[in-house]
Amino acid sequence: MTQVKEKKDILRRIEDIDRRIIYAIIIFLIILPILMPQLIKVPIAITKSTTDFYAEIQKLKPGDTVLYIMDASKIYDEQGPIALACLKLLFKMKISFVLVHFAVGGPVYTFTMAIPRIPKSYMADMPYGERWVDLGYVAGVETGMAAFSRNTYMVVKDYYGTPVEQIPIMKNLKSYNDFQLLIFSNVEAPHVSRQFWSVNRDIPIIGIWHAARIPVSAPFYSSGQIKGAVQSTTGGAEFEALIGEPGLSTAYMSAVATTNYFVLGLVVLGNLILLIRKLGGKK
Repeated sequence: MTQVKEKKDILRRIEDIDRRIIYAIIIFLIILPILMPQLIKVPIAITKSTTDFYAEIQKLKPGDTVLYIMDASKIYDEQGPIALACLKLLFKMKISFVLVHFAVGGPVYTFTMAIPRIPKSYMADMPYGERWVDLGYVAGVETGMAAFSRNTYMVVKDYYGTPVEQIPIMKNLKSYNDFQLLIFSNVEAPHVSRQFWSVNRDIPIIGIWHAARIPVSAPFYSSGQIKGAVQSTTGGAEFEALIGEPGLSTAYMSAVATTNYFVLGLVVLGNLILLIRKLGGKK
């Protein structure tokens, strides 16, 4: 009788555990992978769209230039880490690129959240103005894209106020036709398709999408107009794994995994307790 009573007491203690303790454990499991991403590593299965995105960048050759529409600022927690990983890869590969933004906060993200996080070794031999430039914000969204795709000099000045004609990298980049790859982030795929793909179908386009835009954008990937895509935080973690640069996307997915494992464990434990009680009742 004593053993049965002790068993029932243990089960009762587990059932009566303060829910605040469970909440505290969940909060801890969310914070830990973000603060210490190297501590918890979750296996990541890489999808075809992310592999295709990475492959298009790998096809670039010395002397090629990328046009990067980087508007990650609007949904930083989801888009920011992916944009940062993409910049790291371009700097690491020593590929020239031009940044332009069709969202007001784009340039702010570039110079306050992204560039300071690029390792100095990656930026070696990549001087601003010669190998990369930020042309700042272009108003009008789709009308701005239409004007920019036909004449890049419509921007007039870069983010720092330097006239475009005085920027070495822009010397031979007069229109969209002069680029070898287009990367876009947090911009509607239909806009990009109409204003860039329709101008020159030979220039590959790859995109970075947040979760809400996947249903709208996915058909453009399926049709081949967009050659590759990093889709939301899950895709971001996949891309970070491909380039060997685990960042916030990986940390976010690790946090999701650890909390899911914990909750699943609670579900299993609850069912075991229920089973033990039923078997005990039968006896």
